[in-house]
Amino acid sequence: MKKIFMTILMIGIFFMGYKPLFAKEVPSLFINGVERNDVTIVVEDNTILMPLEICSEELKAEVIWDSDIRQATVIKGDNTLIFRIDDLTYTHNGEEKKLLKEPEIINGVIYIPVKSFVEALDGVVLYDEEYNFINIYDKESMRYKVYQALKSDNLTTKRFAMLESPRLGGLKAKGDKLFLKYIFPTNKLDENYFFEYIEYNPDSNDDWVRFHIMNYYTIKNGVAVCTWSREVDEDGSIREIELDSLRGIAILNDNQNHILLKLIGDNSFDKKVKVGEWPNIKDKNFLIFEQEFEEESIESTCFYLNYNTYIRLDLDEEVVREIYWNPNVPIYKEKYSVEKAYTPFSSKNITLFTLDEKTLVEENPDEMAEY
Repeated sequence: MKKIFMTILMIGIFFMGYKPLFAKEVPSLFINGVERNDVTIVVEDNTILMPLEICSEELKAEVIWDSDIRQATVIKGDNTLIFRIDDLTYTHNGEEKKLLKEPEIINGVIYIPVKSFVEALDGVVLYDEEYNFINIYDKESMRYKVYQALKSDNLTTKRFAMLESPRLGGLKAKGDKLFLKYIFPTNKLDENYFFEYIEYNPDSNDDWVRFHIMNYYTIKNGVAVCTWSREVDEDGSIREIELDSLRGIAILNDNQNHILLKLIGDNSFDKKVKVGEWPNIKDKNFLIFEQEFEEESIESTCFYLNYNTYIRLDLDEEVVREIYWNPNVPIYKEKYSVEKAYTPFSSKNITLFTLDEKTLVEENPDEMAEY
């Protein structure tokens, strides 16, 4: 007796081309931009098995199970895949093909090795051996557009795609966020990394307590992987950079450490956390896109930072007069035509700024300051 249903079976995804380490350790799984810790993955004989329930939902495929002949049929658009339990042969639109491992039933659940499943249904399967994860996309999904935008020749679009990519690792705020900053190298379309800087309050009973987190993310096969993190308390963090707001100068205590290491600082308190090795960043010019979280609103601002300069770029004349009451403060918003930009990929409140970054870098040399 045939039973037709959607998303109630379990199916395995077969993945070829990985080394034995992959077979020994269950990889992390991302489907359409979301990490799926709720999905049970089984690794057998260099084969990865995972739930059909998830694949059919994400790839919008119909599943037909014939219990009499133990056969699973997967249909999406013009594509039809047919698998049988304990049979290495399957068909794709009537054409016979071979699997390296036969489908099977484990603990009453159907598992099918099926790299062909994702690709035949217009999907993409990416595997990262170094960080041990699988990243799957339906090409019709918005999250696949995010993945494609990682190769955009528009710098702002690429930055939004990096921020919207799924993330692996990174320290998280353990309290109310006060500030969130995204830091990118200036005028570098070929770079694939960013820093996330979080200031938060871990104690709801004390508004003056501040902790600071900095995470370094690099893009690997569509996933933002965190390979370095640091968390410090208020004392010894940003205090290593003294800021003169009127002149826009960053006065460093010494010229040895990278400017971003100085931004987070290195205080030696009991709760300090360090993860990974500093990524040895060569860039010296950075844009900082900051969001300040207030009770009922979020204020977005933009800063430029190098070894000589720390300036706020989004100020107009009215804001300058309101904040500084000084007509001599340079108005960088007009000079560099700074404009707000919003993510085109979702409804998330992610705000960046666009400006002439080439001119900005040329007019602000990044040589080490000497005071």
